[in-house]
Amino acid sequence: MSDLSDLLPPEPWPQRVSRLLAWAAGAIILVGCSGLITIDVITRFLFRRGMVESFEMSGYALAACIGLGLGFATTSKTHVRVDILLD
Repeated sequence: MSDLSDLLPPEPWPQRVSRLLAWAAGAIILVGCSGLITIDVITRFLFRRGMVESFEMSGYALAACIGLGLGFATTSKTHVRVDILLD
């Protein structure tokens, strides 16, 4: 079996901490959004009335998740680059 250090490239500890915090923030936002959407579906089924606040909050949280992901991809230089004009 291969060791985990063989699979991950060596990186300085600030980048490692930044990557772990980015994963944690993304997971918290996505789990929170799924919880809000689940509560909205349940209240809509039981009370025949949806919660408008949960829809708006999950929309803003998903937008924040996209913004944080784009910022992290920019700082870690992992964006997908496509050359349109070739030689």
